[in-house]
Amino acid sequence: MNNSREIILDKLRKAKAVGATNGLKIRLSQEEASASVFVPAQGDLSEHFKSELEKISGNCFIVENIIEAGQKISERLKEESIDNVYCSENDLAIKLSSIAFTDDPEAVKTCKATITGCEYLIARTGSVMVSNANKSERRPHVAPDLHIVVGLKSQLVPDLIEALQGMMLKYKDKLPSWISNITGPSRTADIEKTLILGAHGPKKLVVFIVGNENS
Repeated sequence: MNNSREIILDKLRKAKAVGATNGLKIRLSQEEASASVFVPAQGDLSEHFKSELEKISGNCFIVENIIEAGQKISERLKEESIDNVYCSENDLAIKLSSIAFTDDPEAVKTCKATITGCEYLIARTGSVMVSNANKSERRPHVAPDLHIVVGLKSQLVPDLIEALQGMMLKYKDKLPSWISNITGPSRTADIEKTLILGAHGPKKLVVFIVGNENS
């Protein structure tokens, strides 16, 4: 035996052989067995989502309506000197009519920013659940330097299980072929343990949570 795993296993086998583990039982109560191993989202889900996303280098703005969201998006695009923006979701583009978009599928390859909606906003992890059920499909979520997500307060859920249950209820037996969670900007520390943003996708993720979905 030349590794730690085998040493530990050998000790366990010997303990079992001499009867040291006889009668040893660990039983969880029903409450313990069903309890989450994660700390649940606390307080206002919007604020919790914002806090968690900003811990992982994302940005989040909680706004009253889509007009305010549009104003802040325009300001951000101006700050970044971005004038080529892709958005293929018609309803979203109409609501953000003050911003000039292109919906040419080929343009997503070169646009510096994309704007999409989402399926759910998961408060506990600050994650954005997306799918290919809408016209955006997959590329707008991974191709640009800046990914802007416009979500509704009604799309906030405490944890992943509620989001998955919502997807099952919404799509029933016709689930999208691609469902993914975006948790902050793309990042990796594979090379010399140095954190690099934008390694496999957007360098920046900005999420807008719109309180009044009818405005």
